[in-house]
Amino acid sequence: MALENIINRIIDDAKKKADEIKGEARVEADQVVDEARKKAKSLKGNILAETEAEAKKEKKRILSLARLEAKNMVLAQKRAVINTVFDKALKRLKSLTDDEYSDLIKKMLLKVGIENSEELIVSSDDRKRINNEFLKEINKALKSQGRKGELRFSDEKREIEGGFILKKGKVEFNNSFSVLAEAVREDLEPKIAESLLGV
Repeated sequence: MALENIINRIIDDAKKKADEIKGEARVEADQVVDEARKKAKSLKGNILAETEAEAKKEKKRILSLARLEAKNMVLAQKRAVINTVFDKALKRLKSLTDDEYSDLIKKMLLKVGIENSEELIVSSDDRKRINNEFLKEINKALKSQGRKGELRFSDEKREIEGGFILKKGKVEFNNSFSVLAEAVREDLEPKIAESLLGV
């Protein structure tokens, strides 16, 4: 019986030790699980914060691109309106009656610095409007201003859209309507934009 008691005591001690080890393991396991939960929560918070920061950056980038695109669209529309204004102005100049057109070209020619025997280059269409009779009038007006009045037509013709080119030797002064329009465009664009678009 003493042996049986000893065995039972050893078994009881083993059970107690096992229970003790189980308890300690449970506490340790709970601590590990708790720590894992805390880490997961922290990681979740970090991931959410990073995701939120990335989302904010992406939103900012998309808004910036949208604003830039909108600005470009507005600029394109302004440019289209201004182009239309200039196109209409050129068409209007080309659609002047022969007398109105001749008067305009005459005023333009008398304002440029014609000195001696420059050559006048016009388009083949304008040669119908600006003929030899017109040239005689210009030379007469030039003489009345104290100039030589020896302007003559060049044998050369250019396909310009109205206006003229004045040639002196190898130097040319382009007074075609399209070149003159481009020359004043930079100054006029803001005024046109303000007048038409309220910008």
